[in-house]
Formats: sequence, structure tokens, C-alpha cells
Amino acid sequence: MAILRCALATIALGWLLTVGNASGQTANAPAEKAPEFIIGSVLEPNINIPVLVAEDQGFFKKYDVPAIVKLFPSGADIVQSIAGGSVEFGAIGGVPATILASKGSDVKVIARLADISYANGLGIAKNSTIKKPQDVMGKTVGVTNGTDSQYMVRAFAKYWHIPVDSFKTVNLGPADQMNALAQGSVQMVSVWEPFLGRLKESGGMVVQTGTRSYWPGAEGPVNLVGVPGILIGRERYLSKYPETIHNLLRALSDATDWARQHQEQAAAIAAKRLNVPQSAMLAVVKAGQIYFNFDKELVEELSGQAEFLKQQGIIPKDFQVTNWLAPQFMMKAFPRRVTYRSN
Repeated sequence: MAILRCALATIALGWLLTVGNASGQTANAPAEKAPEFIIGSVLEPNINIPVLVAEDQGFFKKYDVPAIVKLFPSGADIVQSIAGGSVEFGAIGGVPATILASKGSDVKVIARLADISYANGLGIAKNSTIKKPQDVMGKTVGVTNGTDSQYMVRAFAKYWHIPVDSFKTVNLGPADQMNALAQGSVQMVSVWEPFLGRLKESGGMVVQTGTRSYWPGAEGPVNLVGVPGILIGRERYLSKYPETIHNLLRALSDATDWARQHQEQAAAIAAKRLNVPQSAMLAVVKAGQIYFNFDKELVEELSGQAEFLKQQGIIPKDFQVTNWLAPQFMMKAFPRRVTYRSN
């Protein structure tokens, strides 16, 4: 009887393995290979240097991450592509990503790439009649709606007690803002690096950033806005290919470390892709605002942005920041870099 039972068990096991192989559902079947995806990145170098270095120096290949980096003029363009389904990931500022998430998109925040508060600013042309913040009243300001540029302008008005309806805004991309300023159709622009650098090269003046005032007689540090550069991804991809996400984070971590150790080379990579002077990109790298984590300060900055956007009527008042945070991927890959803890 024992021999018979053993034989029957062997036959049954063989039948189960055959069925399993036919259906592709055996316990030892290899995981489905993740398909190629696009990381849409804004032109802001603090944000895009890690992804550009990861692509250029082979860190994506090292970790078998099928990523392609595509540069976009602004975060607003990236969120449109994500919403349309042509882009799965975004290296982007917090405001456009928050607006996208508030509209019910399945995007999640998976990492901080940089702090770009200092690299978002307001600028005026050479010989401008704007000498103090209140001089903007009655003027026209260039702004890229749905991005940190819009956040910057509204926060500036609130900080200096300037009614937002006392000046006109016109929605333009950053390059178009620069052209409009040169032509005189706008008197102030709200842009980010590398456009702030181009403004100074043309003889213009940066009068305000998120962290500092350069207004004559009112110079000094300010806490105008906190603007993180973040990596977001579609939930449908994150949940289906978690190991690829862990490897993506490992690749970006290596790229961030490499950029710190090879500053001249990292600057050259960004300068070539962005078509800007290498010296300007080297200044960005040396500023030390490119860092990789999921810290509590990131969540505080995103929460602050969301509250401001609610007050301005840009996103729904019932939007909850905690609903689109996904620190678990960073926790798996780099637990010491996660200081945020959900309740």
C-alpha cells in the first residue's frame, strides 16, 4: 500500500506540474520583465542631473532598468503626457505633480531628487522701472501655469502683501517668458534654472528666489517657498514591477553619488543635453541641493504646497497629501534615507 500511495502521489505531482507549465503559473516561474518606460524630466538641472547621469553613465543598464529620459520644457508638459498615458514617470517639481495627483491620477511620489527652492525665482530686465516688490502693481508678469512658477508668483504676492489682482499674469513657457521680457511685453518673469542664469547673462536681475530676496534695501534670506524636486510614477507600473522600481532607485542613488564625486563631468553631461554653458551647470552641482531621499522635510514641503494651492483654489480642499506618498520603495532599497513615517 505504501508503494501504491507513493506512486499515486508521483503521478499527481507530475500532473500538477504539467498543468502549471501549460498555464504559466508555476511557483518558480520567472517574474514578467518590466517594459521600457520614459522618465519625463523638466529642464531644471537640479532635478534632471541625476536622471541624465544615470542614463549617460550606464547606471540604468547596470541595474537592468529599461528607462529612457525625455526632457520637457516644464512640469505642466510632463503631467499632460502622464495623464495621456505616454509617460510613466516624472522627474518634476512638487506643484505640477500635486495638481496632477489632486485630479485623481494614480501617480505616487517615490523619492526626492533635489531641493529647488533656491533655483526658482523672479527676474526683471536691465533698466527695469521695477525697483521694489510693490512696483509690480499695474505690470504684466510671465508665469507658467500649473507649475512652481505659478506657485512662486502667488507666494511672492502674499509675502509682500500685494493684491494678486493688482497685476496681470500671462501664461508662457520659460523660454517664451524670456523672449517676452526682452521684447517688453512682460515686465517680470517667474522661471527656474537654467533660465535664471540666462537672465543674468543678458544683464537682467534676479530680484527674488524661494529662499532669498535681492530687492534693494530688503536683501536677505526669506522662507518664501519650499520646492522639492521629486520622482513620481504611475501606480499601475509601481505595483506590477516593484523590483524594477527598487533598481531604478538604486541607479539614481549611484548617479547622485557619482555626480558629487565627478562634478565637472556631471556638469558637462547636463550642459550638453540642456545646451547651456558648462560653468552654469557646475555651479548647480556645487550648490549641493541635489540629494536623494524620502525625508519628513519632503512631506512637509509637499503639504505646504498643497495647502497653498487649496487656498488659491487651484486644487480641491479635500485633497490629502498622504494619499499619494509611496515611501515603501525607498524603504526597501535605502531604509536609512526614509525619515518620514506615516501614522
